[in-house]
Amino acid sequence: MTSLRDLYIGTRLLQQLQNTVPGRNKHIFEFFEFSDSLPAQTVLEWTEMVEQWEKDNRETNPFVITTRSA
Repeated sequence: MTSLRDLYIGTRLLQQLQNTVPGRNKHIFEFFEFSDSLPAQTVLEWTEMVEQWEKDNRETNPFVITTRSA
């Protein structure tokens, strides 16, 4: 037997999905737009660093700032 709670959860999940997909698409577009504004070599080096870190997180974490603040 389906309860009102179950119906609410389904409706709520559908609403979240309908809001999430357009946001995801916007983020992907903005990511590529930003990446295209950078020198290709910089993007390749960054991608390599991230992929190495994802394979082995003992590698230097590219998301950690390594310079001192001014």
